[in-house]
Amino acid sequence: MVAKTGTKSLLVGLIVLSLVLISCGTLQVNIEFPPSPTSLPTTATRIETPAAQVTQGPSEPTKGVPTATGVVSGRRLKAGQKLVINEIHMFSAGDGWGVGRAAYDPNNTVLRTADGGLTWQDVAPLQVFASTPADGLAAVTFFGSKEHAWAAFAPRTPQPAPQPAVIWTTTDGGVSWTPSQPLDFTNVQMEYYVPGVMGFSNEQNGWFMAHLGAGMSHDYIAIFTTADGGKTWKRVFDPQKNGDLMSCTKTGVGFSSPQNGFLVGDCPGLMPELFLYRTKDGGQTWSKVSLPVPPGEPENLISDNGNGCGIPSLVYSLAQTIILDMRCERYNLGSAWSWLYISMDGGDSWKSYPLPANYGILNFADPDDGWLLAMAKNDNTAGGEIFHTSDGGKTWLEVLGVGWQGVPEFPDAMNGWVVAHSGDLLALVHTTNGGTTWEELKPVIGQ
Repeated sequence: MVAKTGTKSLLVGLIVLSLVLISCGTLQVNIEFPPSPTSLPTTATRIETPAAQVTQGPSEPTKGVPTATGVVSGRRLKAGQKLVINEIHMFSAGDGWGVGRAAYDPNNTVLRTADGGLTWQDVAPLQVFASTPADGLAAVTFFGSKEHAWAAFAPRTPQPAPQPAVIWTTTDGGVSWTPSQPLDFTNVQMEYYVPGVMGFSNEQNGWFMAHLGAGMSHDYIAIFTTADGGKTWKRVFDPQKNGDLMSCTKTGVGFSSPQNGFLVGDCPGLMPELFLYRTKDGGQTWSKVSLPVPPGEPENLISDNGNGCGIPSLVYSLAQTIILDMRCERYNLGSAWSWLYISMDGGDSWKSYPLPANYGILNFADPDDGWLLAMAKNDNTAGGEIFHTSDGGKTWLEVLGVGWQGVPEFPDAMNGWVVAHSGDLLALVHTTNGGTTWEELKPVIGQ
C-alpha cells in the first residue's frame, strides 16, 4: 500500500482551532496546538515537513554504518512528555505506529502505541541521533505490520547524501533495528538527498524513492528496490540512466509485485500528457501508460491545452490492484474535476469513477474499502468533507463535514484517526463510530 511539510511561527498564546458541530453537520473540535521546537513555550507549533521514521540500532556494529558510539545518554523521550504526531498508521483499535516529536525537539522519532494513540513509546534507533543538524532530522517510513517497519532519516533542510545513507529495519516492533548496507550513489549527480516514499509488497520485496535535485520543472530522483527485506538495496532508476523521465514533480512510485511497478507525477499544464510510467522488469525499463478518458468526457480531455491534468497520488498498489487519482484543472472554466482510476489486472486495463470533490486526500485499506477527506478548493486552510466507499470507489457516502484536512487512517469500519491540520496548525483526532463524531487526543510518552 502506498501512502505518503515547513516551519513558521504562529500566534503568541494558546492557539485553538475551533470547529463546532453546527446544523449543517460540520464537526468542530477544540484542537489545542503544542509549542514549536524553536520558540517560547507560549508559541504554537507548526506543521513540519515529513521525511522518514526510524527506531533502535543494531546490537552489533555493521561495516560502513554508524554505531551507537557517541550517542548522548538519555536521548529517549521521557514519560509524560507531550508529543506532536505528524503521521499515524494503525493496525487495530489499539496498536499502531507513528512519527512525531516532543515539544521543543526538532528531531522526528518513531513511536509505538498500544492504547489507540493516547500514550506512545519512543522506539527509534539511538544511533541516528548521535549527531543531528540544528533544524533536526525528518523521517520517511513504511509500516508493514505490528512487527515490521522500515525508516530512513535525513536533515530537514536538503543536504548532500550522508555517508553512508542507510535504511533501517525492525522485525520485532521496534525493540531492535538493523541498518541496511549503504545505498549506492556511485556516479550519480545529485544536489541533495531527500527521502521520498518507500513501500513493501511483502516482507521481502520493497522499493524506495529519493529526490536528488530540482529545477526547470524537473524532479531528479533515484529508485531502489530490495528483495531481502531491506538488508541490501539495488538502484534501478536514476538521472543518468533515465534522464528523459526526470521532468515533472514525482508524486508516487509503487510496485504491486517485484516486477510490476508504476511511477506517477503531477505537472498540469507543463506537458500535454499524463506523467504515468510502468515497468514490467523490476524497474530496469519503463514505458508510458495512457489512461482511458472518463465516460462522457471529450476524447482530448487529457491532451487539450485548456485542461491541465495530473496524478496527485498513487493511492494503492498490491497484488493485481492499482489505484490512483487524476485531476484536471480546467483553465478556461476556472474549475477542476477529479476521478479515481482502478486496475484489477496489474495495470493492463483501467476503469474510472468520478470523485465527489475537486481536491482531497485518499487512503484505501484494501481494494474495496477507502476513505476520502475532500476539499472543494485547493486551500490548506479550508475545511473538508469525509467520504467513505465500500465498493472500490464506485459510490461514496458522505459522512461528515469538518473544518480541517488530513489523511484518514481507518484499520476497521469504526475506528479512525486523522493528523488534522488547518494551515500550519495540527492535532491528532480520533473517531470510534466511523467518523460521525471526533475527539482530540493529547498524545504523551507513556510510562
